[in-house]
Amino acid sequence: MLADKRRTYFVNIKGNREGISEDTTKLLDYFKTGQPTDSYTENIQNEVELIRDDNDKCIKFSMKT
Repeated sequence: MLADKRRTYFVNIKGNREGISEDTTKLLDYFKTGQPTDSYTENIQNEVELIRDDNDKCIKFSMKT
Protein backbone atom coordinates (compact mmCIF):
# COMPACT_ATOMS: atom_id res chain seq x y z
CA MET A 1 0.00 0.00 0.00
CA LEU A 2 1.28 3.46 -0.86
CA ALA A 3 1.57 6.24 1.72
CA ASP A 4 -1.72 7.80 0.59
CA LYS A 5 -3.46 4.40 0.90
CA ARG A 6 -3.62 3.80 -2.85
CA ARG A 7 -2.64 0.41 -4.17
CA THR A 8 -0.85 -0.44 -7.37
CA TYR A 9 -1.70 -3.62 -9.24
CA PHE A 10 0.15 -5.07 -12.19
CA VAL A 11 -2.15 -6.90 -14.57
CA ASN A 12 -1.27 -9.19 -17.46
CA ILE A 13 -4.30 -8.96 -19.74
CA LYS A 14 -2.88 -11.65 -22.02
CA GLY A 15 -2.11 -14.14 -19.26
CA ASN A 16 -3.70 -17.48 -18.51
CA ARG A 17 -7.25 -16.94 -17.30
CA GLU A 18 -7.72 -20.43 -15.93
CA GLY A 19 -9.17 -20.38 -12.44
CA ILE A 20 -10.25 -16.74 -12.38
CA SER A 21 -13.83 -15.58 -12.03
CA GLU A 22 -16.03 -14.49 -14.92
CA ASP A 23 -16.20 -10.98 -13.40
CA THR A 24 -12.42 -10.73 -13.38
CA THR A 25 -12.31 -11.96 -16.97
CA LYS A 26 -14.75 -9.21 -17.97
CA LEU A 27 -12.60 -6.63 -16.19
CA LEU A 28 -9.48 -7.86 -18.01
CA ASP A 29 -11.37 -7.69 -21.31
CA TYR A 30 -12.35 -4.11 -20.48
CA PHE A 31 -8.70 -3.23 -19.77
CA LYS A 32 -7.73 -4.79 -23.09
CA THR A 33 -10.42 -3.30 -25.33
CA GLY A 34 -11.73 -0.26 -23.46
CA GLN A 35 -15.24 -1.52 -24.22
CA PRO A 36 -17.57 -2.26 -21.28
CA THR A 37 -19.36 -5.61 -21.38
CA ASP A 38 -21.44 -5.56 -18.19
CA SER A 39 -22.81 -3.12 -15.61
CA TYR A 40 -19.59 -3.12 -13.57
CA THR A 41 -17.36 -2.20 -16.51
CA GLU A 42 -20.00 0.25 -17.77
CA ASN A 43 -19.83 2.02 -14.39
CA ILE A 44 -16.05 2.17 -14.64
CA GLN A 45 -16.32 3.61 -18.15
CA ASN A 46 -18.81 6.23 -16.97
CA GLU A 47 -16.47 7.32 -14.16
CA VAL A 48 -13.53 7.51 -16.57
CA GLU A 49 -15.57 9.70 -18.91
CA LEU A 50 -16.67 11.97 -16.06
CA ILE A 51 -13.09 12.49 -14.95
CA ARG A 52 -11.88 13.07 -18.51
CA ASP A 53 -14.64 15.63 -19.06
CA ASP A 54 -13.86 17.52 -15.86
CA ASN A 55 -10.55 19.33 -16.35
CA ASP A 56 -10.29 20.28 -12.67
CA LYS A 57 -10.56 16.65 -11.61
CA CYS A 58 -8.05 15.61 -14.27
CA ILE A 59 -5.53 18.11 -12.99
CA LYS A 60 -6.06 17.07 -9.37
CA PHE A 61 -5.81 13.38 -10.31
CA SER A 62 -2.58 13.96 -12.29
CA MET A 63 -1.03 15.81 -9.40
CA LYS A 64 -1.69 12.89 -7.06
CA THR A 65 0.00 10.32 -9.28
